[in-house]
Amino acid sequence: MPPKQQQRVARKSAPRVAPPPTAFSPGKALVGMKVAQKFVEKRRSGFNLGAVVRHRDKDKLWGETYDVMLDAEGLDAGMTPEELLLILADDEDKRKAVAEESWTLALHLAKLKYPEYRVAVYRRVENVEEKGDKDNHDKETGRGFRYAKFVGIEDLVHEDGTDCYQAKVRDSTGREHHFAFHFPTRWGAAAAHDLLARRLDYYGVRCAAGTVRNFGLDVSWDRLVGVLIAGATCTASGAAKRKADEAMAACDAPQEAYEEDEEEDEEEDEEDDDEEDEEEELSPYNGKRQMPTKSARKVAPVPPRNPRQPAHSPCMRLVGLAVEKESIWEGEHGTSRGVVTGFHESAKHWGETFDVLLDGDHLDAGLTFEELLLILSNESDKERSVSDESLALAMGLLLLDDPGSSRVVRQFLNNHNPQQRPGHSGFDRVGDGDVDKYEAKILDKKGGLHHFAYHFPTTWGAAAAHEVLARRLEFHGPGVMRGTRRNFSPEAPWDALVGVLIAGAKWRPRGGSASRPGDDRADRKRSEALMSFIKWDHKSGRLRLAA
Repeated sequence: MPPKQQQRVARKSAPRVAPPPTAFSPGKALVGMKVAQKFVEKRRSGFNLGAVVRHRDKDKLWGETYDVMLDAEGLDAGMTPEELLLILADDEDKRKAVAEESWTLALHLAKLKYPEYRVAVYRRVENVEEKGDKDNHDKETGRGFRYAKFVGIEDLVHEDGTDCYQAKVRDSTGREHHFAFHFPTRWGAAAAHDLLARRLDYYGVRCAAGTVRNFGLDVSWDRLVGVLIAGATCTASGAAKRKADEAMAACDAPQEAYEEDEEEDEEEDEEDDDEEDEEEELSPYNGKRQMPTKSARKVAPVPPRNPRQPAHSPCMRLVGLAVEKESIWEGEHGTSRGVVTGFHESAKHWGETFDVLLDGDHLDAGLTFEELLLILSNESDKERSVSDESLALAMGLLLLDDPGSSRVVRQFLNNHNPQQRPGHSGFDRVGDGDVDKYEAKILDKKGGLHHFAYHFPTTWGAAAAHEVLARRLEFHGPGVMRGTRRNFSPEAPWDALVGVLIAGAKWRPRGGSASRPGDDRADRKRSEALMSFIKWDHKSGRLRLAA
């Protein structure tokens, strides 16, 4: 084809990187496999064990991701296959999760004394024109060259003093993403940076303008994964590690010089390793090292949660817990027992929901966390599932003779006159017999009617449930119908609502009192003591416990 014709059919922009979709992926086969994530805190040793619980194949940023449930940290969602690969507990599972070429390269690098020299073959090379740089001068072309410096790497140090490196990359929107693993080698973190960059370029919003790579774009995806695995497991010690780090950081020695150094240092390292145990050497990265967080995070820290926004539940930790629910149907009495069987993190209208199997055959699906909280059988499960502020508020309200009209609850109400007894709305009186029960209900913005799946013995408990439904619809659904009367102030903290909800479900009136409980002096003192212990910090919008 003539040159002009070639130019006419040339693409306007370079094609996106193709390796991710052609890379080997086991997909759902990894679900159920065990994982072991090493603790980085000095106070905890060993591994944080868990299992892969979910696979997604249409992630907007990374293509496919996995969710992992860890014993100590809970749900860790959105792991890329490469991040999950490095924490799989069984080596045989790791071998099944990658292509044969990746595993073979990783084994080969692990056997080498200086694997970084072999990895240098894949590194990006840049041209230099330094007259004094004779070692890197190519006589045939008359130009100089050297290995480009590693980019996208953050130098860290664990609490036990161990140096580690974490990869990070910034996308075109300015958001910074971190690879969820701390590497003992710089070249392992460099491979992780390139893998994140390639996934962003192919599946996501692309990398930020000017993002450079550590390895050549012609290096296959499977080879990068092999370098990643080896970089996560290879560790050097003594003078060998120090000399290799200094050489790779300088980035001005050609591959031929590396091969010569490898042969010359074999005899010297045996003597240097003995001296290394006696004297402590300063790291060459002391000026940049930082202490890592409790565990490597996938993305940069998000802003603190709005104190009025529904809080996240313990998620999968509630699955398997026992529940006990009284019948809410008229004419039916008795208690149904069951177990939590499922969790959904992004349900329509409500955000997080749970499924409960009652009496072995009745499935009650789509319960919000607050509805599930009130029917958990064990009190210890309830206490572990809510914040300390919510639990302290609930326990304090249960000690009062009339919590609904106390100053503690009144401070959270919407436009309430302190001189009048609170009047609540948004619920119906239900049930039969002499005992009054109240069920919260609300209309969403589209006219749909929703009920809170619990019958309260108190009006103020049902009023709190009404506000819980309203806020979940506002934050996760279409919102509430215009003109909906709200019982609680829009600024009231979510933790306060949960505390009032728990107390409103458990409180029972005390008999034998002729006077109105709210006027009792002792009850007012208990209320004032509770307010001094649990304070509403209006500046931050949160509940605070007194020190």
